[in-house]
Amino acid sequence: MIYYQKVIKMKKIKLIAFDIDGTLVPRGHNSIPQNTKASIKKLQEMGYKILLATGRMPRFIHQDVIETIRPDFYVTINGQLIVDDH
Repeated sequence: MIYYQKVIKMKKIKLIAFDIDGTLVPRGHNSIPQNTKASIKKLQEMGYKILLATGRMPRFIHQDVIETIRPDFYVTINGQLIVDDH
């Protein structure tokens, strides 16, 4: 709960970026932990845009990431491709 209180104070922030491999998806796994999914969903409900960054090509992003996070933007292939998912 402390985390959300700090986020609420950061009203000027509009977009939050996350790396996928080793950050959202722990090494050796193919999915995002439930508590992380819940935290990101709460951020989205609060109006923050979510950007996912990865060195992977878009087709190699874990399906769980795409289906559960539903990010607004992707930065893929180490920054070579930027995707607006709207």
